[in-house]
Amino acid sequence: MKKISKILCLIAITALPLFAQQMFNACVENETVDCSVTLPTTFTTANAALPDPFRKLDGTRMTTREEWACRRQEIIRLAERTLYGTKPPKPSTVTGTVTNTSISVSVTEGGRSGNFSATVSLPTTGTAPYPAVIRYDNSGADATFLRNNGVAVINLTTSTVGGGTRAAKTGAFYTVSNTHSRTGHLAAWAWGVSRIIDVIEQSNGTILKADAIGVTGCSRSGKGAFVAGVLDSRIALTLPMESGTGGTNIMRGAHRDRDQGGGTNGSQSPSSAYGEQAWLGDDFSPFSTNPNNLPIDIHEVIASIAPRGFLVLDKTASSAGQWLGIPSSHAAAIAAADVYRALGVGGNMHYINTPTSSHCQWSADIYNTRLQNFINIFLHRTGTPGTEPLFTATAAPSMTTWVNWTTPALTGQLTLGGCGSTPPSSSSTGGASSSSSAGAVSSSSANMVQTETCQTPLIAYPTNTVPSDPYNACFRYTNDKCYVCKIENEGEFGGQVNTCASSWVWNGSQIENNLEDGYWYHEVPCPGTSSSSTTSSSSSSDGTLSSSSLASSSSSGTTSILSQYNQQDVVIVKYYNLQGQPLGTQKPITSGVYIVRNSKTGQTQMTVVK
Repeated sequence: MKKISKILCLIAITALPLFAQQMFNACVENETVDCSVTLPTTFTTANAALPDPFRKLDGTRMTTREEWACRRQEIIRLAERTLYGTKPPKPSTVTGTVTNTSISVSVTEGGRSGNFSATVSLPTTGTAPYPAVIRYDNSGADATFLRNNGVAVINLTTSTVGGGTRAAKTGAFYTVSNTHSRTGHLAAWAWGVSRIIDVIEQSNGTILKADAIGVTGCSRSGKGAFVAGVLDSRIALTLPMESGTGGTNIMRGAHRDRDQGGGTNGSQSPSSAYGEQAWLGDDFSPFSTNPNNLPIDIHEVIASIAPRGFLVLDKTASSAGQWLGIPSSHAAAIAAADVYRALGVGGNMHYINTPTSSHCQWSADIYNTRLQNFINIFLHRTGTPGTEPLFTATAAPSMTTWVNWTTPALTGQLTLGGCGSTPPSSSSTGGASSSSSAGAVSSSSANMVQTETCQTPLIAYPTNTVPSDPYNACFRYTNDKCYVCKIENEGEFGGQVNTCASSWVWNGSQIENNLEDGYWYHEVPCPGTSSSSTTSSSSSSDGTLSSSSLASSSSSGTTSILSQYNQQDVVIVKYYNLQGQPLGTQKPITSGVYIVRNSKTGQTQMTVVK
């Protein structure tokens, strides 16, 4: 590796707990595309139970969270090969415009060109640039509710991107990507969503935020929104509504629970979904009547979205609820929640079903509060998730038929995400960080994060005494490291819960284990042993580093994080070339500008490799 020359700036975020260090969505379309994946040549698993999401293609099981990056890519490649068809990468040329009312997209690849557009409705509150949710065919999450919560609404007419019959597919995707004629509409629509995000990234950034995008839709559009969230790592929040078979239903469950007479007294079968429209890829045909041979199922596809936000909205009543296969969707969410939980981001997903009978009707009394929370967490970045997946639903289906694996206790931390501003750490008020206990925060820089240190007086441990103010207590343990309490969202009932308030947590005989697993506490700099800087590199409106920032790299700085810690502890948050153009996330093996984070301490800084 080339020599690290100079440091642009140092920003300490050691106070941030795991969920705050993890910044959810990525800055690139397929974050783990560089993982080496060799797919089997045949698929005859004949497995009636759901495949183990933690078992890799080489037969071994995951033991660390870092492994999820490439395990996720295995799942995506399998999903493309068996369920959806291939979504090709970004075409050689993507251009377009973003205005207050519309987005235009033009693409060229191999001499073939195509174009489509989408309408834009700006929020009724907040200031630009705005986060945005792409709605498929005016369906899914309520547009008025989104706009009233500071989120722009982009409406995509899916047929302009992918339509027609299986034998004669039409739309911009098939015009430009004529070598991918076996790809189904769902992946084609996802390609269209990715091109919209490309154009937003290339715009001047004064209207919409490219790093705060959600996607939603209902029914067939819910299927599409789900697949878009799977196939683009830049999407921060995925909101499928009543998506049914081909959407969030496990295929094995939809096949088992189908109406044997072909009516609507049971769930839509996989073969029916395959034949109704060209939603699924042509290669799904041999699995449509025997999904037990699928090497994956939808619970794993859902899990591949982790750690990004995922909120499912379902209905249970009348024939519509039966046809939608709610037990299969519910089972998929429960199985996927095991993965979210094992990765330490359980609170990033929520499943809801409601007895409201009208298909695609927005049930404000059920949906609004949870959607608002997810908007705040994943789009505005002003909220913090809880620790556990949430289910607001009727009686859960039995999982004994489906799950025969045990959830591993994964070690380490996730190495995914890192685009956009960091979510705030928890505080006793649940709002923005208080400057009294944090370093300066600059809203003009995505690189600035808060800094928290122990406040005096320190509490010496072990002890059996509950502090008078457990929310703000800070203590020095015998390992000469300092810790503060985590405060998490309490879940369905709202508010905050202090994880250190119980007397048993403060018992000296228990504290060492609690520190080790990081559940109750997070490590912070001890007084007099750390420092932080509020200096930040300047960036232009299009996300590139300014020339003045690069010029400043010749000044002296502190020791590089890359030399302080083992390489496996370093997470690349963002990577630029030496001209300041953003290039996503890469390992620090080439020249460029890296924003790096130590996964153990949370320390973040920017370095230049020349």
